[in-house]
Amino acid sequence: MQITKLVLPAAGLSSRLKLALASDLHGEKGEKAILSLKEEKPDLILMPGDIFDFAPELAPEEKRTQNSLAFLSEAGKIAPCFFSVGNHEWVADETLKGLLRERNVALLDDAWEPLQIGADRILVGGLTSPCGREGKYSRWHTQRPDVAFLRRFAEKPGYKILLSHHPELFPPYIEELPVDLTLSGHAHGGQIRLFGKGLFAPGQGFFPALTSGIYKERLIVSRGLGNGTPFPRLFNPRELIYIELCPKA
Repeated sequence: MQITKLVLPAAGLSSRLKLALASDLHGEKGEKAILSLKEEKPDLILMPGDIFDFAPELAPEEKRTQNSLAFLSEAGKIAPCFFSVGNHEWVADETLKGLLRERNVALLDDAWEPLQIGADRILVGGLTSPCGREGKYSRWHTQRPDVAFLRRFAEKPGYKILLSHHPELFPPYIEELPVDLTLSGHAHGGQIRLFGKGLFAPGQGFFPALTSGIYKERLIVSRGLGNGTPFPRLFNPRELIYIELCPKA
């Protein structure tokens, strides 16, 4: 697992804020990630989906489901945790809500939660994956998200952090809105990385544009902590990201 540390200027903040971006565990154990989180002690742990490998109510006793629950339990003891719904969770049903609540993880289902950290008002929002809402999920096309929620969220005062599982939703729906920072996963780094580029990502197809790193200084895409496909990850280590937001002088 690779630890990536980023430092970003944040014009809307008066003091530093340390975030952990943990995405796409896909039912793996995540033990190295938990050890790192305990050592780094972030202010917030942000999970933009696919911590589970499938909706947990489908197989509550399955090993991968139990791995995900153990990871969430440990993460919830380290720092405030926020979770948005990925395509592998499909929808935020009562089972998922209850499992997260028991582990002190806040579910953001097309919703946001305001935080007051020192003198700063922070809003953490979660854009739910639209993949379970409009017909059959396609690896080639991501359906339209809840645009009305995005607009309401963008209008709120404060420094706004959005968890959006699908990075491909950023250019058409988020980029033009006054959202300070968007955190995503889903692309798995392009699965196979050659010369710093990914080969394939769901929702983007071959030679995807958004797979790993910072884009437009407002979108960060994690390569993820797990796999979730039958294809191996090549030249593409799993990744846990720490983001230090620093006030602009």
